Amino acid sequence: MFQNQSRWKQRGLLIGSMLFISIVAHGFFIWQQPNGLLMKGINDGLSQMLPFKQFIYKNYSQGNFFYADNFGIGGGIFSQLAYYFSTNIFFLIVSSLLFIVESITKYQVNLNTWVQLILPMSILKQTAILVVAYYYFKTVKISKKASYVGAVIYGLSPFFFRHEMYWDILTDAMFWLVLLLIGIEKIMRKQSPTTFVVAVALIFINNFYLAYVNLLIGFFYIIIRWFVHCSQQELSIKKQSKYYLSGGLLGFGIGSFAFIPAALGFLHNARPPYKDAIPLIEIQDNIVSNPRILWLPVFIVIALSIKKLYKSKTFRFFAIIAIGGTVMHFIPHVGSMFNGFSAPQNRWEAIVILGYAGVFAVAIDHIEYWKVSQFNRTSVIFLLLMLIVSFVDPTFKWGKDGIIFLMTAVWTISISYVLAKGKSQNTIILLVIFFVIGYANVFQVNRLTEVDKNSYASTTQFMESDKYNSNEQKRLIQYMKRHLTNDRARIDWMVDDRNNTPIVQDFKGVSVYSSVLNGDVLNMYQKDLQIDMGRESVSRYATLGARTNLMSIWQTQFYMRENANQSIPYHYHLVKHSKNYNVYENKKLLPAFRVTNSLYSATALENQPVLAKEHAMLQGVITDNEQTTKESKVPETSIKKISTVNAKWNGDVLNVQKKNGGFDLHIAPSQNTKDLYVQFHIEGIHKKESYNLQVNEDQTMRKKSDSIYRTGYNDLTFAINRANTIHIRLSKGEYHITNIHVYGEDYSILSDALKYSKGADIQWQNNHASGVVKTTQPHQMLVTPIPYEKGWTAHINGKKVAIEKVNYAFIGIPLMNGENEIELVYKPPYWTACLWVSIISIVLFSIGVYRQRKRNKGID
Repeated sequence: MFQNQSRWKQRGLLIGSMLFISIVAHGFFIWQQPNGLLMKGINDGLSQMLPFKQFIYKNYSQGNFFYADNFGIGGGIFSQLAYYFSTNIFFLIVSSLLFIVESITKYQVNLNTWVQLILPMSILKQTAILVVAYYYFKTVKISKKASYVGAVIYGLSPFFFRHEMYWDILTDAMFWLVLLLIGIEKIMRKQSPTTFVVAVALIFINNFYLAYVNLLIGFFYIIIRWFVHCSQQELSIKKQSKYYLSGGLLGFGIGSFAFIPAALGFLHNARPPYKDAIPLIEIQDNIVSNPRILWLPVFIVIALSIKKLYKSKTFRFFAIIAIGGTVMHFIPHVGSMFNGFSAPQNRWEAIVILGYAGVFAVAIDHIEYWKVSQFNRTSVIFLLLMLIVSFVDPTFKWGKDGIIFLMTAVWTISISYVLAKGKSQNTIILLVIFFVIGYANVFQVNRLTEVDKNSYASTTQFMESDKYNSNEQKRLIQYMKRHLTNDRARIDWMVDDRNNTPIVQDFKGVSVYSSVLNGDVLNMYQKDLQIDMGRESVSRYATLGARTNLMSIWQTQFYMRENANQSIPYHYHLVKHSKNYNVYENKKLLPAFRVTNSLYSATALENQPVLAKEHAMLQGVITDNEQTTKESKVPETSIKKISTVNAKWNGDVLNVQKKNGGFDLHIAPSQNTKDLYVQFHIEGIHKKESYNLQVNEDQTMRKKSDSIYRTGYNDLTFAINRANTIHIRLSKGEYHITNIHVYGEDYSILSDALKYSKGADIQWQNNHASGVVKTTQPHQMLVTPIPYEKGWTAHINGKKVAIEKVNYAFIGIPLMNGENEIELVYKPPYWTACLWVSIISIVLFSIGVYRQRKRNKGID
């Protein structure tokens, strides 16, 4: 009993001290919090991480777990947001606590709640990482003191702080990776495989992307350990493989209810393959004095330089990881492999930092090998290396980065002095811990807090500005929400480039930004309908390009823009005005759910202008059925003349010689024309920066030629007001421009559709839609505004029927003559089967654990 009390006391002291270290390591942001500085990136941090936490929590707390009709124009939140937080265990723990607080008090969780939790959640997660890292080093038979300092080196690395600030989902990997490695080591060392199964299961549940990264790292870890035996008695490779295979399958089975829907959601995503050449070697980071992610401190270099330490197999193992990982940091192909063979990313490097930590931890356990003369030589060499790298590094600035340089220099001199006076393990450990804590705070100041740049820290003041969520904007949003004519009506409004504005400001919009989205919707925007979103970028869609036809089809009642904006869709009239914004309204909207028997073939329309496709959707529905014979064509407005402005043509290449140069299209539109649809193909030639493209009152931004975020779709369409001259203006540079066409729109087809379209009384809320439709004609189809996505099932009069993809990205349901009682339900793909697999796997795992405990007690 007393032994157990002592054990729990030791654990309490361990966790308490780790918590204290984490708090001190976050000292700078804690100190700056009263001034409004937030440990959250101004871009993805505010555009994705915080909004998705609030969005998922709100849906989960209301009992909606699978699908949200206000996730963009509708989407599966369980599967598509599994990359973020829908199955994130750290998030779910915090959410459960918040739900309890909200249930027993009057407190209401909102976006500001998650702002206030930024630091507490980061500190607690880092504490968990420190604790699990400590137990990992203990598992590989490193002493308690050495394990402690190793854990601090690992948990307080720049890798943690950078990712926690910008993409805090990625710091989870630091915890789950180490838990997985503990499981692997226990199998190797003839201990229980339970930890391995639990780790694999939780990794599959937590995040499907990190599961790929961590399990791939785990695979390479096992291979290296098979060649470097760190303990006297280890299982044979054959027996280990048996445990890894059976335990891995069992862990996968337990986590399949979360992993499989998430993986299927990812496969339904649409992101262009990375086609750029990947260099063999790329020096993209100054890891000795000004790192972005991977930091190689002087004490690691010193430890690696001690020859006698290589007698230890454990040291050799960690040295292989440390040295090999450092080299691979500069090989982009490695980053590409860990990113699914896509664009190179450094999200795998937690294992390298663990190698650094392991190297120093083993060195602490063998302090008798340390020599003052050797340390002094290595320190001088390291300082010279820092100096050389600093001069070579073009980003190094002595004003700020020099602080780190001087701090490291002072520490190097200090450690040499301590060693000269005598070998004191405790002194060295304390010195390293103090230095790592100090460096963590210096890194936050130096690398994470340049508020004036759009990729660094955010502030509460910024969150309340017109660049994010101002009071003026909120008042106008409330006005529009009060005047929506039905629950399907939407608002076309977005703050600058923040596609998740509808989530932040809590309204049904037509924009969203997420790494995993419905691929059919993305393709519809970028390829099929060429909707200008104001900014080219993958993993997002936004607005409806001021195209009245589309806005009517998707019930976009309100259109809000800054006062200076001149791109106002036809039929929209000013109804509200404020200091900075105008609100326009159009009540002439098509029914959300319509019945039609006019079917158009997507194949036949493939080479038609997008205006013809819009007309087909107004008059009926576009299907994948190639046997349909209806046609939709529009006459082209002839271009009388093309003249250049501060530019020259060379074949299909336009050389813009001055800023805002370009060319003009001279036309003579018909008298009935209200708007013009301008289509052309454009590609920037060797553009080193993003460039602006303006077509009369409409303007958009295109990515630079080597951007990993360019869509690969370069056929564009702009809807502009009627004019005799179309002015196309570009930034200075060369562009390949072809297939220029102009079409006139008089909206007569829209007017007819508004008069004659047959609506259906269907109620849709999140993952459920139902209603009754009566038909008197054959071959009728119900056209819905619900995005087509695997997981939807339809029943008519209680009988399951097949759904079709119509209008490129939406659900269509063929109807029967007479009364059709319709019910649509969404569940994650293969949800029931996956749930049964998980339940059976949990039962099998529980039986295995029970039997193992009985064997350990000697009952069998």
